[in-house]
Amino acid sequence: MGHNRIIDSGPLVSDVVTKPDIPVMIEQNDLQTAWNEKGRHYEEKSGGIEVGVNKYQFQVSFLDLRFRDIENNSFPTQRRVITEVASDLNRRHDIVIPVLPGWGETSAQFEGDFLEILLEVLKEAGYENPKIIGVNASGRGTPEYLMERNREMISGVGLMDEVNDAANIANALAGRGYFGNRGQRPSVAVIGHSMGAFNALAFMDALNKDGGHKVEKLLQMMPVVDGPFAMMRAKFLWAVRKQLIEASKQAITGSGALELSEDDYHRIMFGDEDFRDPEQFARSLPDSAKRFLQLTLNPKRRFEHVFKKGGTADGLDLTVWKGGKDSLIPDDAIDGLRGGVKVEVLPMISHSIPFRIRDEQMIDVRVALKRFVGEKS
Repeated sequence: MGHNRIIDSGPLVSDVVTKPDIPVMIEQNDLQTAWNEKGRHYEEKSGGIEVGVNKYQFQVSFLDLRFRDIENNSFPTQRRVITEVASDLNRRHDIVIPVLPGWGETSAQFEGDFLEILLEVLKEAGYENPKIIGVNASGRGTPEYLMERNREMISGVGLMDEVNDAANIANALAGRGYFGNRGQRPSVAVIGHSMGAFNALAFMDALNKDGGHKVEKLLQMMPVVDGPFAMMRAKFLWAVRKQLIEASKQAITGSGALELSEDDYHRIMFGDEDFRDPEQFARSLPDSAKRFLQLTLNPKRRFEHVFKKGGTADGLDLTVWKGGKDSLIPDDAIDGLRGGVKVEVLPMISHSIPFRIRDEQMIDVRVALKRFVGEKS
């Protein structure tokens, strides 16, 4: 076991447990309305939003990506949704941050308060034109993803299929100039959440090796652990107990889509909190039962090189967030990461970060993001 640096992102707002108000659907900005809540998919759209006193442009694009190095017929669609937010999308960026969501998630879930806090922190750090890219692997977020004929294919997507897809998206975006051109290379920081930690690692590796862009910072938020049977722990299995039988059935038949009910979604993502976030749930999607089971039964470590000395051997600033109220990821899974991994504890956060972050959680997220972003060099 390595020697991790455990950091409390505090200070805590209060040690007194209060019963929060149940949030209601509130007015959305133009970027947030690009997500069709009824159809559960993005719509191609561009426009502007305001965050505090700053104005930003956004673009939601559907890219037709035919990858040369994988042949996988199980993807429901070859289109991928990419979202971009920047002060000026057409001008050189001083930092680019791809965000890769986890199992059953979309980048639309991170376009609420989390995006606003991240943009504010980047401005405070001295970045003039930061760009945030939302990356949706395996076709999630496209209108055709949930079409009846495609829905049956979702459970055929395996763990490494998704990981390879993330890597190929990285190469495609780099080739299309999403990270700048030669002589105009911005800083790059990658963020992954939960099972998106695997995707973030693959995305980062692809940029470093084939894309020609050095990733300087990596943030893994409440990540699953890359190790032999690392998620075969009582806490994780208890949290997903109701999904195991259906997941096994779908994995055997090779068809279907594993979908969480709203109650199960909030129980897994927010634990015992008396909290419901209807906007976050409306942006979730069914996902692959095969991928879910392969994660649980993962027989080998695939990204060990990243965790050697906390990534510092490769010049990487590696941060792992641990939710103080996370009822899904076992504490010892993160605490047992090898190497000098910097572990940041967010006391008031569960497994997921809400679309609308509660007042008592704001300090946790803002302080932790400020530590991750640092100051512009």
